[in-house]
Amino acid sequence: MPIKPRLKRKFIPMEERRTTFREVSHGFGREEAIEEAKRCLQCKKPPCVDACPAHAPVKDYVRAAAQGDFDLAYRINREALTVPCSLGHVCPAFCERQCTLGKKGEPIAIRDIKRAACDYGAHWTPPVAPDNGKRVAVVGAGPAGLTVANDLRRKGYAVTVFDRLAVAGGTLVAGIPTFRLPREVFKNDLDQLLAMGVELELGTDMGKDRAIADLFKLGYHAVFIGVGAMEPKRLGIEGEDLKGVASASDVLAKLAMGEHVDLPQHISIIGCGNVAVDIARSSLRLGKEPTILYRRTLKEAPANEEEIHEAEEEGVKFHFLVAPTRILGEGGRVTGVECLRMQLGEPDASGRARPVPIAGSEFVVPTEMVIPAVSQEPQMGWLRPEDGIELTKWSSVKVDEATGMSTRPGVFAGGDAVLGPATVVQAIVQGHVAADGIHRYLLPEQWESERKAKEETAAKAAAAAAAEAAAQKKK
Repeated sequence: MPIKPRLKRKFIPMEERRTTFREVSHGFGREEAIEEAKRCLQCKKPPCVDACPAHAPVKDYVRAAAQGDFDLAYRINREALTVPCSLGHVCPAFCERQCTLGKKGEPIAIRDIKRAACDYGAHWTPPVAPDNGKRVAVVGAGPAGLTVANDLRRKGYAVTVFDRLAVAGGTLVAGIPTFRLPREVFKNDLDQLLAMGVELELGTDMGKDRAIADLFKLGYHAVFIGVGAMEPKRLGIEGEDLKGVASASDVLAKLAMGEHVDLPQHISIIGCGNVAVDIARSSLRLGKEPTILYRRTLKEAPANEEEIHEAEEEGVKFHFLVAPTRILGEGGRVTGVECLRMQLGEPDASGRARPVPIAGSEFVVPTEMVIPAVSQEPQMGWLRPEDGIELTKWSSVKVDEATGMSTRPGVFAGGDAVLGPATVVQAIVQGHVAADGIHRYLLPEQWESERKAKEETAAKAAAAAAAEAAAQKKK
């Protein structure tokens, strides 16, 4: 039997896509989502679940969607993922890459089915246990911090989330443009957390308004650090101090928040990660002419392939296999980027082919602005020596991988603060680990009791599955 083709996302007209910051793609209609979900093979050992960093029960919510039960599909998602609606729009969909159908045809549109669950399912607020007398402070209102708040609030902790921005969301609002993630979508996720009783204290600048010691003095029993990786890394080439060399994180944050950014007509963006592509697509919508310069090929680019494809469709220019060697200027301002053509050699430590310079291949790209977007580090300058929190050589917090606890007892970390720039779903996983670690640290007896109960439940489920399998064989 031939495999049914995957339903394709629909986009707004191209002439509008190039000029609007509203979302460029439409979600599935209700019947379309059901039809696509019915393509799922419902594998006994679904590889999609293993591929998801959070091991979200993909098989279960896709089955619910196939049955038209979007209320259940949403609830299954919300149980596993703090911001399911946001993920339905921006998740890299690691699950789809391992979908069994993808081996001979096209994988299930799992992310779009998740989006449909949020579009058509009744939103559900998780129940909260009685107050257990413990208070936890969360620094950073991004995906990791909100996940810690969610998990601990459900167990009866009083949780306050602090953030330096005037809005919650972290990278979801200050790092992802609205044409990829409309703000009302994230608000749907945030509303469920607020309904649970999670408190927000926004506009709080750690290091300036608060310190780690202050949080403990205020009566918090544990602190979670979930700040984003917004500190840009320098290229280390001549000309980086010229006027017209801009910070990728600053530009993207302002564009994502709808603030005015003074951009010239011609912009060169160094790198091909999601930040670089988002800046290029945003500036294009403002009538500018962005060019992305990347030292490897499309195959090695860290940005989502579909985002690169959409950017190319919209008119963003890409120059692959080129590396900047210096930034040129006149009168203290940027006038161009000198580049060297590259060829790919043997794989480096990242597993990607190493770019090798081609001698004598220098050329100049005329430009008025250069935005390095090669990588970013967590912003940890607000920590004090007396905090007793050790950092790694990458400026991330050193933690126990099993619990998320830092070198200072009672202080935990996760998300970009530990991993560096990561995806939303990877940050959520870090939040789950740290929340479990905090629970284990503050209420060890309750944690141990819950652990044993989970093991017993899992053992019973495994035994029941084995019995059912044996019965099927006899038939």
